[in-house]
Amino acid sequence: MKKHISVLMLYVRSSLYKVLGVAALTGLLQVLFFYLALKNSITSSELIEAPVKIFKAGKTALMGGLGLVAISLIIPFTGMDMGAKPSYRLQRLRVTPLAGVIWQSVSNCLMLFIYYASQLAAVLICCRVYQRVTAIYELGVNSQVFFITFWTDSYLHGLLPLDDRAVCYKNAAMLLYAGISAAILTRRQQRGKSSFGFALAVSLLLLNFPASVDDNMVEIVTVVGVVALLVTSLAIYWSREERKKEL
Repeated sequence: MKKHISVLMLYVRSSLYKVLGVAALTGLLQVLFFYLALKNSITSSELIEAPVKIFKAGKTALMGGLGLVAISLIIPFTGMDMGAKPSYRLQRLRVTPLAGVIWQSVSNCLMLFIYYASQLAAVLICCRVYQRVTAIYELGVNSQVFFITFWTDSYLHGLLPLDDRAVCYKNAAMLLYAGISAAILTRRQQRGKSSFGFALAVSLLLLNFPASVDDNMVEIVTVVGVVALLVTSLAIYWSREERKKEL
């Protein structure tokens, strides 16, 4: 068991600080642009804009998407022969390739969850900034406005679905699919082969993470589709591994 924990920590150390750096930079830019958009709104109008409009003016969702792309360029390459050379160390630890894929999948999912949590934290900080700035200008703001904001903006609703369970299931399914697909990509690249599963997973994250606020059927269909893709990817990978053993 100790060697498996060592493998997991190897993958975590390979990407953790890079992911934290991207997450912190993205969050800081989102808060800064939100603040600037809020200040501009107050100085150019006697009425304060609703938070949802400030988030849109501050390009919060766009920067969140760019940050996700950056994370997606980091995690698949933590297992390749670069830097710390995890694949070489896997051989020294005598861990099977399948175990390596499993533990890298766990690490990848953890990195994606860290980024998700950082995005949620950045948005909540923006809400606090909105409260503080409007208080300075003595503009009365009802706290219910934030509840409405997370229900009306698709990106914010994806980050904090409240009691919308379908969105929670969709987020979990896409995170799992992306983490496993990135690990499979790493394994394929080590063999000099390609895999398009992770590119598809990232595309789904970018296109479908903004949650539908009108119809849960969209989220349910997405969950079913992602689970089907995940099962298919695992089946294909497993069949290839079995064929390699037979050769």
